[in-house]
Amino acid sequence: MTVNLYKVSGTGQSWTLSRNGELGASYTSEEGAFEAAVLGATNDLRAGDEITIEVKRSDTRQIDAAATPERG
Repeated sequence: MTVNLYKVSGTGQSWTLSRNGELGASYTSEEGAFEAAVLGATNDLRAGDEITIEVKRSDTRQIDAAATPERG
């Protein structure tokens, strides 16, 4: 069985999609890149392959634990 890895990464209006390390198209929105990954992954699933979709934002912010309300 083939394993395919889709990676969506970027920030703002600059998003890229790669498949198995090969850079693909660029997109102006995170959603557009994700939808393209899902479309490609759907074809891989039909072919009997295993898939992983990973989305990483380069603008991810650290959240201060003191500012996060406790749950309980």
